[in-house]
Amino acid sequence: MFLVPKFHLPAHIFACQITYSHNLVKGMGHTDGEAPERGWANINPVATSTHEMGPMTNLGISLLWKLKGAIPERDQHQRDFDEFNETLIMERPEEVQRWKQGVEECEADMSAANPFNPTTANVMQALVRLTLSQEESEELERGINNSLHNEVSPAVLISSGIGIEEEQHRLLRDLLALGDHATDLQCSKLQDRTNVLQCKIEQWCQVQVLYMPSMASIRTARSSSTNPSNEEKTYEIRLFLPSQLKEHAPDAICDKRLCQFEWKLRRAQVFDVLNDLRRHLLLHTHLYKFKNINIRGQRANTRAAAVIGKVEHNVIEAGERYRHAWTGLNYLCGTLAKDGWQTIFPILESAHVHGMSEGEAGQSEGNRTLSWIWKA
Repeated sequence: MFLVPKFHLPAHIFACQITYSHNLVKGMGHTDGEAPERGWANINPVATSTHEMGPMTNLGISLLWKLKGAIPERDQHQRDFDEFNETLIMERPEEVQRWKQGVEECEADMSAANPFNPTTANVMQALVRLTLSQEESEELERGINNSLHNEVSPAVLISSGIGIEEEQHRLLRDLLALGDHATDLQCSKLQDRTNVLQCKIEQWCQVQVLYMPSMASIRTARSSSTNPSNEEKTYEIRLFLPSQLKEHAPDAICDKRLCQFEWKLRRAQVFDVLNDLRRHLLLHTHLYKFKNINIRGQRANTRAAAVIGKVEHNVIEAGERYRHAWTGLNYLCGTLAKDGWQTIFPILESAHVHGMSEGEAGQSEGNRTLSWIWKA
């Protein structure tokens, strides 16, 4: 069997990396294939004196020392794998079975389809929106109409509200990135976006009152108590979705059906944000490797650092979006009596946000622990 040592493998194309990697071969132990080369430079001066000698007398001691260190590391990796595997079996048993079958077929015949070749995941929020629309269509066919507006159904109200929140986050991000020396054209475009978003929020709030009547008194009370000089910016306006209503108005009544819609959409949003977070982290790792190998000179390094900085900002933003969606789920779980979801979606700490192959500070490749974001 032909394999490529780990040090040389990143220089090969992706197809080689998933075909000739030590990590993806059945029965392969903890090795990288580079060990014989590491001592060559040091033993060259004594080569003429030792070329007729027998095997090294301390080889057994060295192997025993490595074996003792490998056993607890193997146990830790096994626990991580078991946890990862159990989570997948619980969430996606059919996919796990198909994956196992694909791996076994590839191990038996290297010409078979490689299961390690990644595929594009479906967009979860879009799928949930489609499912909710289909459910509403079925209800209409049965003569059930829960809509209080000709164009905006309850599910569309919640879905569009979450979409407006995303637009607010993007607007704030672009405003912060504008800088002190923005051109008139840049300011004009952002102002146009702000005006459009402001109108969209006002229209959404008018429809919201139909489905959440208590919002009329809440917004009136907030507007009367707000200082005109401290008027909310467009990106600061609170929409008071069901997950936010209890926080600011504990006595307000909200239709449980709206809470269920938001729960489904928030849960899908968490999946989407995690996909974005993982994608940005993979890109961040790739850019760092590319910079270290290929970039030379101050000008090129400055540009590369700017690109990496943008990706790092995207990672931070994805983390904030996850925490925002997680907070919404946390408020809704009490109303809907949802349990166990925090096992799938834990609180995201800063230490959890790192690449799959990076690990925590001070950990070598064979000792790295996998963050939960890669297991969810």
